Amino acid sequence: MFMHRNRTAIRRVTTVSLQHKDFIRENGDKHITQESFDYYAPGRNVRTDVLLECRDKAQNLLGIAFADCSLYYSTFSIIVVSKAARHKGYGARLLRAKLREARKHSCTLAARVSQVNTESLRLCRKVLGHGLLQGDHYIFIGR
Repeated sequence: MFMHRNRTAIRRVTTVSLQHKDFIRENGDKHITQESFDYYAPGRNVRTDVLLECRDKAQNLLGIAFADCSLYYSTFSIIVVSKAARHKGYGARLLRAKLREARKHSCTLAARVSQVNTESLRLCRKVLGHGLLQGDHYIFIGR
């Protein structure tokens, strides 16, 4: 578990809950593919994957991060921060924690971000550096 100075905790969980799916539905944007959304079915055991959640001291869910690490690279990678908690650094903290956890599984974190998804582009550039433009998406690799 990673604690932050403002009393929020990022912790790894091993099972996708219905609360996680509802959180993505309520706070995610149109850039999350249906395939990525469907991959994380409630009750799915994610022991080989990375599933992180960020909660405040009242246990309110502020953000979640998923990465499929069943291979040596991530096929699906999602970060969602609640609308009320955006622009406070939670996305960057979740992405850094997800990168650390992926490394523990010898997994290379890959993110495919649409050119029009400016918030995610800004986040990935901040944490992962510059991405490679491929069609209408940028590809970011975290090592």
